[in-house]
Amino acid sequence: MILISKILFFTSHHGFYTVILLFIFFGLLSFVTKKAWFLAPIIPLAILNGFAGQYLNAWFLNKYGVESTAIITSDVETNSTLNDMYIHDYEAIVKKQDGKYTTTFFSTTTATIYPIRNSIRIPSQKDLPVKYIPGYEKNIVMLYDQSIEGKILLEYEKTSSSEFCKN
Repeated sequence: MILISKILFFTSHHGFYTVILLFIFFGLLSFVTKKAWFLAPIIPLAILNGFAGQYLNAWFLNKYGVESTAIITSDVETNSTLNDMYIHDYEAIVKKQDGKYTTTFFSTTTATIYPIRNSIRIPSQKDLPVKYIPGYEKNIVMLYDQSIEGKILLEYEKTSSSEFCKN
């Protein structure tokens, strides 16, 4: 489980390096076996990682991870933008099962959030509910619906949809 968590962390945080490793791996495999068709999966896998890498990581951590809390210790606004919003780089500490803390990092573009939605919502509260694989606490998934902001949003969505149905 730890190895899978490390691989998913790498692929979801380092997309460009993942593409390079795919070229190297499948290129060597094609060279050694003398079969050119081993080169075919490179581009589809690279595209798939770009679209679904974080989603696979979020699903894996939610399914097999253990619950804990994380505290954001640093929030730095970068000069880069995504959808006309500034990208933030975050550092956080994660409470391990033994009560000690370990550090991790993520940004607006690499944050792993569950449940999977077409939005990037990083809770601003101090204690974030997260899940991780014991042994590799750096790879976390934020459980948005269990955060205070997530609960408020869910309640708002329930009331607004029921108000819409009444009218």
